[in-house]
Amino acid sequence: MDASTAPNQIRLVSDEYHLEGFRKVGPERWLWVSGQGDHDATRYRYFACSIWFDAAGTVVDHDIEHYATEPTGTTARDVTLSREVFGRHYQGLAGGEMSDLWIDLFAIPAYDTVFELRPRFVTSTRADHWRVEFMPGNTLSFYPPWQEGLYDT
Repeated sequence: MDASTAPNQIRLVSDEYHLEGFRKVGPERWLWVSGQGDHDATRYRYFACSIWFDAAGTVVDHDIEHYATEPTGTTARDVTLSREVFGRHYQGLAGGEMSDLWIDLFAIPAYDTVFELRPRFVTSTRADHWRVEFMPGNTLSFYPPWQEGLYDT
């Protein structure tokens, strides 16, 4: 991939950290379960996201569930509710296997926001480069070399 242009795909690679919710769940079906947040000056909203891909890396289905809203600046999220919600989403991963897949960048409008993989050009003292951020909360940020499936939180 040319480093001067934004990528149109990134490689997701299952791991035991922040991509533990990415698995191959069928012959040509992958599922990514991840948390996401959205905030403004007054509130922080919590979401559980299940996003299914086909073998070409295209989104074929999704289930995005809003499960809590808290005033901005608080950390009083209901942990029991969070576990229940993610327990339901993680059921889709049962029997799945760790895998990797090149996935298309996507945008899914829901709950008055957009859940997306958004490219962003970063100017750095070391090297200017593209990153792809999982939005709206920028919970994961993927970076080159794209074939390695690298990310940070």
